[in-house]
Amino acid sequence: MAHVASERLDQMQDPEKSIVQAIVDYKRLGYSDAWINQRIKSIEVRNGVLMAKSFLLRFPMVSVWK
Repeated sequence: MAHVASERLDQMQDPEKSIVQAIVDYKRLGYSDAWINQRIKSIEVRNGVLMAKSFLLRFPMVSVWK
């Protein structure tokens, strides 16, 4: 149990490790490389959109047309 917790903490500090772990898990579950690549790309896009949305909610744009 401590080993799993240590791995999760490592993944929090280095997000690339969680991507690698996800790929290993998907391969173990039998998903194709093409499916895994598409899944990783869709997660990256979703996270980018969510980060942009979060930024805009925190710092609403001031209209320059007023």
